[in-house]
Amino acid sequence: MTENFETRVREHTALARFDPLTKVLNRRGFDGQMETAVTNAKRRGSPLSVIAIDIDHFKKVNDQHGHHVGDVVLKILASAMKIWFRETNIVGRLGGEEFTVLLVDTDLRCAHQVADQLVAHVAGTIFPAVGRITISCGVSRLCIAEDGFSALRRADRALYRAKSDRCNRSVMLETEIAV
Repeated sequence: MTENFETRVREHTALARFDPLTKVLNRRGFDGQMETAVTNAKRRGSPLSVIAIDIDHFKKVNDQHGHHVGDVVLKILASAMKIWFRETNIVGRLGGEEFTVLLVDTDLRCAHQVADQLVAHVAGTIFPAVGRITISCGVSRLCIAEDGFSALRRADRALYRAKSDRCNRSVMLETEIAV
């Protein structure tokens, strides 16, 4: 009986940290992993970069094809990101069509190159029932005197800059310090 209870607790704990649709970390799980990654990066003096990712014009996908098709797009994109990024990187779905990736041991320039490659890869992928979609990315790095949430906010600002300019691209915020 105790073993069964412990198994159920482990399953519920996992469910509390993972998005049931995409099977990547949800906000709670991502935040916990981010805190650990930031602590490790600071301790080792290694770089840590953040990519905020958003599907461009995702509302049109849901409006034209239905939420079920939108869910399929989210699942495919999340699966592709789990393959695309190294196992040491941390992928999370923060909500809706927005994902975030922590790139461990990756400097800002390399993270921006990875984001550009991901944008091109997604733009070249054909999604069932939808065809092609595009994504926009915002890229930032962890500064030594800040927490991961500041880097995440900067990546989010870069993402919105990418989307406001023309979408289907990545923008990097290099030295701006979050307020």
